[in-house]
Amino acid sequence: MMRMRTNEKLVTAIKDYILEDEENPEEVKNELKRYKKEFHNEKDYNWYKYGNILPYYSQIRDFYEKNGIEVPDSDSVLQEHFEYHVGKAIDSILSEVEK
Repeated sequence: MMRMRTNEKLVTAIKDYILEDEENPEEVKNELKRYKKEFHNEKDYNWYKYGNILPYYSQIRDFYEKNGIEVPDSDSVLQEHFEYHVGKAIDSILSEVEK
């Protein structure tokens, strides 16, 4: 697996996406805590893999383009990149909750 650099712009966009339009943001944060605890060995804490966010490559590509982020050409690289940043976004959300 290649070492990945964190794209803070992408992390922020994913955080906003996870938390937007939620009627109960505390419930979402509790779910994120549960996923992180149960799936701590997964880079996305299975949040992406279980279909909680943008399940299709075309949706991820559109999301990247909408946020002005370069889109990887390969589906596998795109998925790995997105999963990594979903995990970073979850870490960021939960670190704000713990403050």
